[in-house]
Amino acid sequence: MSTNVDAATVHPAFRSLIDSLGGTDVLAVDHWVEFFVDELYVIANLVDVADRLRFRVYLYVDEERVVKDWVAQQPAPRSGILQASYIDEGDWRQRLVFERPTNEVDWSADPLHRDIERYRSAWLDDRAVKHLSDSHSYVIEDDPRDRAPASAWLLKGSEAAFPTREELERDRAAANVGIFAFGWTSASQTQIGDLALFYFISPRKAVHFVARAASNAFFSTDIPVNADGKVNNAQWWAYFTTPIEIDPIPVEALRNAAGGYLALRGRSGLYLRPEAIQALTIRAAEPADQQELDRVVAVPLGLADLPDPTTFSHESWRDLAAGALPLEAHVSSHIVEPLLRGMLASTGLTWKCEYPVGRRWADFVILDGSTPVHVIEVKKVMKAARQGGWTHSPDLTQLRWYAERLGVPSTLIDSHRIMLLGHPARHPIHEIHRRLSTAADLQAIRAHFLANPER
Repeated sequence: MSTNVDAATVHPAFRSLIDSLGGTDVLAVDHWVEFFVDELYVIANLVDVADRLRFRVYLYVDEERVVKDWVAQQPAPRSGILQASYIDEGDWRQRLVFERPTNEVDWSADPLHRDIERYRSAWLDDRAVKHLSDSHSYVIEDDPRDRAPASAWLLKGSEAAFPTREELERDRAAANVGIFAFGWTSASQTQIGDLALFYFISPRKAVHFVARAASNAFFSTDIPVNADGKVNNAQWWAYFTTPIEIDPIPVEALRNAAGGYLALRGRSGLYLRPEAIQALTIRAAEPADQQELDRVVAVPLGLADLPDPTTFSHESWRDLAAGALPLEAHVSSHIVEPLLRGMLASTGLTWKCEYPVGRRWADFVILDGSTPVHVIEVKKVMKAARQGGWTHSPDLTQLRWYAERLGVPSTLIDSHRIMLLGHPARHPIHEIHRRLSTAADLQAIRAHFLANPER
């Protein structure tokens, strides 16, 4: 239940935003806050899967026709989008929508201040916003198109999902100011920056669009899938940059690039090896889009071949593509076990897999002699809420059960993340992205494995 809180107690990304805008009357719950800036109402939430903060600034209440007409007269904001928004009981408001990375943002220099003031003044003066000559100079921070992809994925869709030109134009307007909301069913191992090829089944049987993942994958049971025929809504999803239309790549060309075989049955999200991307000719359908396409299409850097799991090399362990780990068993054999060998060398500690805890079995337990000192749970991909927060994650709930009964610290590991939890295991104390891990991160993991819990 939401409670009034002091701004100093909320997430740092929220706190700096609230301080910058001079927000008051803060209401917070988990990864969601509401507050006021004078008479303006602001709602913000963390989109953890995208490492971004999304917030809406609501202006003034009026009738639907008045609000929609005024919004239609306005130019696009410099660093966000302007929408007419229904509130309740027939009331409408104009709202400005912004999205920023969750890392440190220099809010004092951010153009959102000027955007908010321009549109507030224009509404009060009953006029259109003027003097937007700098409207095209906004630079997106942490743009996913600037990241080197770790994996490439073949995403599938039916004719019903084929995007219209109008849909793409609307999405591009938002993406141009860093709001990435184009959702598609995807592989569970999808990471920010991954390359995506959109393949459409019969009658097209070809790739028609290319994009980059703007979020990690998240699991949902309530997003309707746009498809021909009935489809289970329990799916893995990701957000993407606006798809760029390309000259169609027919299924025969895909098969040849993949070495002659391509398993196209099953759900969306088929891993494509780097050499398959290198073998494809990818050209923009519109010559004007070629420069942007060249920015998006990049050969993934993640290692596609599983290394020798009996040795530990930080470089190969870090660079192994999540897409090369199709099963949870591969995460155990090629991520967890090499990590344990490397981190526990010369410590006198041992480890055991499938360790009994009550009537259940923990994936891995680190032992000091015969005494458990650490428990590890392994997943192909961790499940967390789309809007962030691990409080109700079934994976952390399972890990907490083991940790509390053993009375030890714990770690949750999947194909691309390592999450360290203390004792008691309430919330993650440190999250490490394997692909970005450093020597200091390895030291933190080792120290966590060797920590002596209070008994």
